Amino acid sequence: MSNNVRTIAMDGLTDEELARWRELAGRALEPNVFLEPELLVPAVRALARPGSVRLLVVEGDDGRWTACAPVHRVASWGRLRLPCTAVWAHPYCGLEAPLVDRADPAGALAALLHAMRRPSGGLFAALTQIPAGPLRGALDEAAGGAGIEVAAYERGGLRRRPDFTYLDGMSGKRRQQLVRQRRRLEEQHGPVAVVDLARDPAGVEAFLAMEASGWKGREGTALAADPAHATFFRVACDGLRVRGRLELLALTAGGRPVAMACNMVSGDRIFGVKRAFDEEFGTFSPGRLLDTETMRSFH
Repeated sequence: MSNNVRTIAMDGLTDEELARWRELAGRALEPNVFLEPELLVPAVRALARPGSVRLLVVEGDDGRWTACAPVHRVASWGRLRLPCTAVWAHPYCGLEAPLVDRADPAGALAALLHAMRRPSGGLFAALTQIPAGPLRGALDEAAGGAGIEVAAYERGGLRRRPDFTYLDGMSGKRRQQLVRQRRRLEEQHGPVAVVDLARDPAGVEAFLAMEASGWKGREGTALAADPAHATFFRVACDGLRVRGRLELLALTAGGRPVAMACNMVSGDRIFGVKRAFDEEFGTFSPGRLLDTETMRSFH
């Protein structure tokens, strides 16, 4: 099957195109919620320069999408003062791996790279945050040895195991401290629990308010500090909520949220997107307590 390439204006997507995009996300070799329509469309509308980002799509003869990525042309990339076409990312994008059909990833990526490296696109194609694994292998194959890795780093991740072993790597002193902090939080403020507020639209507003009340608010980096950023977050959460793919976890004490985590689901992956805690409860390490309880339930 041949692969055809076309570009689509982000503000001109049809319902059929959105459906094909979501179908591709369900078949993706590397799940990536950040490049799915529920996040990418509101991100481009709220955070990108109008008309600067287009969706590059590879599709088969049957019209089925086999790869897609948001791209833009830039005059330079990093320290390279050379024009190129790069995968577009916004400040809240935690992974920039293109969505690629697992059936023939190398073929789809070859078509994607060819389109990005056309003479009008610049001297090279730039892709960042590509995880090691099958997608990286398919990308190397598609590039035919012409790819250059300019940097590599490690990021944390959590894999489900038969037993909950996260605390085993902590010192006994640290484990005891967490137990004491949870006990004192409960003694002073009431029963401690973890609840998911994803189904309640007010949960998003509670998260925005909590984040803005802390150091991010004081430094102007909280989502609520910029109306465009807050709008993006609200629309993205709404889009995932209706599909049952949003987690908005809150550690509560006496029914009051003291720490929150926004997670978004794609395929068999859960992506941690944003976290916040109430600084009034900082001595109890509510963020760490929330992490511990959510990882325990995840396992």
